[in-house]
Amino acid sequence: MEASAKFVLDASPALIRDHNQALINYFFERLPEGYRLASPRHALQRGVFGCIEVGSRGDTESLYQTLRDERFVVALREGKIRVAPHLLNSTQDIDRLLVVMAKARKEARHVAH
Repeated sequence: MEASAKFVLDASPALIRDHNQALINYFFERLPEGYRLASPRHALQRGVFGCIEVGSRGDTESLYQTLRDERFVVALREGKIRVAPHLLNSTQDIDRLLVVMAKARKEARHVAH
């Protein structure tokens, strides 16, 4: 615990930005089939967060609720889901998010057919 606190206290704004940017890029590169970026891919046009959508607005709102139920901290903004990883997140967190998203999409397609 002490090492974690020291890491956070020693983190510079540039380190935090680079870390967050790497995580959102990692997320974008692995976005499951059926999902769309709803924000620019290029970092200079969007910052260190990104927005996604899937299917209809209702589908996106349903996914948002699923992600919240799975304890992800995401935001629903104008019918899009905002993902904003931060310093305490890791690629393992993004991998878990991607797994939940892929599972939710698969289950939604199964119900629709």
